[in-house]
Amino acid sequence: MANTLFILLSLLLLSQYAHSESEAPKPTIISGHALSLYGSAKYDEGFTHFDWVNPNAPKGGTLRLMGFGTFDSLNPYTLKGTSPFNTPGLFMYEFSELNEPLMAGTGSYASSADEVQTAYGLIAQTIRYPDNYAWVEYDIRNEARFHDGHPIDAEDVVYSFYTLIEKGHPRYQQSLLDVESVAAIDTDTVRFTLKSGAAKQAIFRTG
Repeated sequence: MANTLFILLSLLLLSQYAHSESEAPKPTIISGHALSLYGSAKYDEGFTHFDWVNPNAPKGGTLRLMGFGTFDSLNPYTLKGTSPFNTPGLFMYEFSELNEPLMAGTGSYASSADEVQTAYGLIAQTIRYPDNYAWVEYDIRNEARFHDGHPIDAEDVVYSFYTLIEKGHPRYQQSLLDVESVAAIDTDTVRFTLKSGAAKQAIFRTG
């Protein structure tokens, strides 16, 4: 009798657990041209420039900086040599004149200057992620090209990520610790999966 009661209680508990699991709400998938942790993005899709940018700014002149020292490399991604990676307007971590990232305004490194924790697709046309921030997918623009005209695809992003992790400057390895994996979903879509327990702000570091 005791054994029968134990089995019945076990089955009841398993049934309740399975029922609660089946009723667990699925995360809502958010898709758009921007990623914003607090409210809606300020700029609509297709905007040409940030409000704080003057598209008709005069060109030319001389820039004089003090306190940054000298440099012998323009590559901020490797430990070899000295690069001016902290020079405002020249190198600010991922966002520099040497390349363009998946998103413009990524986290605390190069945030949209008039918003908080907001980024917009640059090489990426569409940004897609769940409201639990477990992963993020980027759809790459058809017109995205390397300097030699070769189209940028998802495999290029995967290769760049793992090369940076394996051979890049330690500061990038540290900043990407929350990324579990990167995979090409198809030719034009790449997914970054974050580690369990990662803060939602970590999603910006994938861009």
